[in-house]
Amino acid sequence: VPNLRFPGFEEEWETKKLGEVATNKSEKYNPANETDSIKCIEMEHLTTDTGQLLGYIDGSTSGSIKNVFNEGDVLFGKLRPYLKKYLQAPFDGVCSSEIWVLKGKNISNDFLYRIVQTKLFIDLANQSSGSKMPRADWNVVESGFFGIPTPLEQKKISSFLALLDERIQTQNKII
Repeated sequence: VPNLRFPGFEEEWETKKLGEVATNKSEKYNPANETDSIKCIEMEHLTTDTGQLLGYIDGSTSGSIKNVFNEGDVLFGKLRPYLKKYLQAPFDGVCSSEIWVLKGKNISNDFLYRIVQTKLFIDLANQSSGSKMPRADWNVVESGFFGIPTPLEQKKISSFLALLDERIQTQNKII
């Protein structure tokens, strides 16, 4: 439990494995079977350590199998996890198979988005395999323990941090 908390929250946080509260399972999208245009996010569209989207392409014209995501899902680049490429999806679409699509099971996606930005999550993701092109191992990450507050406190924390992110982005634009 953090030392500093919002007023009115006294409950103990539960310690749970990430795999108990979130999943990285997603439907697959095969562009060979599709004709409709769909937004597709690749690794190069995710900024490093800011959670911002640089763009997207038309997934129906790409050649490889993709992961399907919904607006609000949490995307995390498993290729070279030390780059800290993450995003809370602003729309429905598909993404590279090098990107995990994370969904909260017993936590909100907003709070899950905050978890993927923590040092603990990044450290677990960096216990990867491969030296030239290291990839995070979901079996390692899902076994990590995280403190989970009540749904109401999750919402309060997520809203506060979203406000901070918005202010930082505004300041960066001004600069």
